[in-house]
Parts: sequence; C-alpha cells; structure tokens
Amino acid sequence: MATTRPENATTEARLARIEGMQLAQRRLLVRLCAGSPIRPEIEAWLADRSAFQGGDEDPGLLPSPEFALQAAMAEEFRRLAAALADLPAPGRPVTAD
Repeated sequence: MATTRPENATTEARLARIEGMQLAQRRLLVRLCAGSPIRPEIEAWLADRSAFQGGDEDPGLLPSPEFALQAAMAEEFRRLAAALADLPAPGRPVTAD
C-alpha cells in the first residue's frame, strides 16, 4: 500500500493531518492536566485566557492576522478548559449524566 508523503498531499489532506495531530495533542494535554496536583491553577489560567483580551476596536469583516491569532488562541483555551472540566479529578468518582 502506497502512502502519500505529507509534502505531496493536497491542501485538504495536509489540513486534516494537522487537525488530527492537534486533536491528539489536546487530548494528551487534557489528560495530563486532569491528573496534575496543580489542576485548579491550570483551570484558572485557562479561564483567564479563554476570552480575547485584545484592543477595544472591532476587528471588522476581515480581522488582522494578529487579531485572528489571538482569537484562535482564546478559542483553543476555551476548548481545553471545557475538555478538562469534563474529566473528573483524581479520586473523584465518575458520575453518569
């Protein structure tokens, strides 16, 4: 079975690969944070950064690259915080919803 080398893949395939790698890293990071003795501090840190704290001006229809980067980071911090909140702390029983 032939495999496509990343540098020869289509843009869509490259983006799918990057997204898959990011999801794997997010899942690993959340698991590590869930078992950390400083989990409350990590949760507070994520909460502080999950809202974009940029300038006061509206980014308009086409935000600047800097705004887009900061907004993407805030979105990822929200996703990490939500995923971490879904995992019980060590020693806390898992409850069924």
